[in-house]
Amino acid sequence: MKKSDARIHSEVKKHFDFFDDDKNGFIDFDEYLDLLKIMGINETARAAAQSFYHIDTDGDGRVS
Repeated sequence: MKKSDARIHSEVKKHFDFFDDDKNGFIDFDEYLDLLKIMGINETARAAAQSFYHIDTDGDGRVS
């Protein structure tokens, strides 16, 4: 892993951990909604669910 890749990975991990409220190593739908709010993204519940399940590639209801 290049230095820049390691730095990016570290930064992403820091943000992921911030939104992983229960510290279980996953971001569930409620945590995802919090993330959207903080980012200023105001989606309908349906649009948020569609975007969440698009990134939940294994369909387990959480993002790892």
